[in-house]
Amino acid sequence: MDLRLITKNELYQLQKDKLEELIEHAGGIKHLAFMLNLPLPTLNSCQARGRVSKEIAHIVENHPSLGEHFKAVDLRPDLTMS
Repeated sequence: MDLRLITKNELYQLQKDKLEELIEHAGGIKHLAFMLNLPLPTLNSCQARGRVSKEIAHIVENHPSLGEHFKAVDLRPDLTMS
């Protein structure tokens, strides 16, 4: 995806949609926190912001069952710019 062709708002919406898909796939935010061994308030903050941190995106990608469905760049398209 060429990030130069989308607006900032479109980028935020992509991140929010992918995060919601991840939460649904995991069976809810509590279960996702358990799966990733992260505090629930951390993921609640991510959900409120509408995106995960770059670190959490990599944690998801490296998770044995989530990583096959969710790549870090899917959750954070801006990682392609790094």
